Amino acid sequence: MNRKAERLQVHSLYGGRCAYCGTAIEIQEMQVDHYLPLRRRKKNGLERDSIDNKKPACRSCNHYKRGLLPENFRKVLKKLHLRIAELYHIRVARSYGMIEIKPFDGQFYFEKKLSMLSAEEAVALNVQKKVDP
Repeated sequence: MNRKAERLQVHSLYGGRCAYCGTAIEIQEMQVDHYLPLRRRKKNGLERDSIDNKKPACRSCNHYKRGLLPENFRKVLKKLHLRIAELYHIRVARSYGMIEIKPFDGQFYFEKKLSMLSAEEAVALNVQKKVDP
């Protein structure tokens, strides 16, 4: 598959939205993120540079995630609201009711979308739906 066709395929995975935060992104602005970082080599049979390991990402998410594993990225995001709340301008804005800081709910956009799929849709998309015991 050529690079342009692959970008189109990655962009369409979540309807032109960032797989992490859900922000709508134009294909020209999209960055292709390696869900499991390339530097980690092959794990559990997943080739790091395969299409199955690529997700559409906005510039902010791709930059912030860097080479982190998904679970480490999740941990960073879960503490982000605490770091933000300490910034002077943020404290002033909160005092005036201009902003509200909420903690990250722990789920990426693509996980929320996956949880809404039926089992048949998940099979058609070649993804395994996480089932809680």
